[in-house]
Amino acid sequence: MGTPFSPDLAALNIRHTKFWGHQTDLLYKRIGDESLLRIAMDCLNDEATRFVPVRSMKSLEAMLGFAEHISKRSRISVASKGGKALKPNALQGVIEGIARDRPDINCRQLEHELRSMARAGHPIILRVETTSAKIVEAPQMIHFHDRGERRTPLSGLKDRLSRAKRKIIAQTS
Repeated sequence: MGTPFSPDLAALNIRHTKFWGHQTDLLYKRIGDESLLRIAMDCLNDEATRFVPVRSMKSLEAMLGFAEHISKRSRISVASKGGKALKPNALQGVIEGIARDRPDINCRQLEHELRSMARAGHPIILRVETTSAKIVEAPQMIHFHDRGERRTPLSGLKDRLSRAKRKIIAQTS
């Protein structure tokens, strides 16, 4: 029969003291973070408004842990989106170059210029489709090279031209 202070119980008591000491430090750290505390309290209030029985409610410590987990996930999500700003493709670069040379160009003239460039064998502008009598509802496409062949509807040309002109105006002022 073991004594009340056997080595096994003493080791368990030391582990218990370390664990709860760490948990207490963690609790105070989490309570000190106002955003975590607000999230945890919102979750606890939500449980109370849904009439969750007290025995089934999560503890404050558990809610703070959950709030910290959510906070970390949201920071990771926001950080993972960093550096992913849309960059203009090669077609937009060509349009900006044309608009810089001819600031008064309109959409029709730009379309004509792109068709001429495609016929001349431009390395980026591959071809501009013409309207087919057989397939009237199919959109006309501009085929261009940008890390492989890509295509975009001809109907978006006016938006691309206005973006290019806005960018040029912003750079000159």
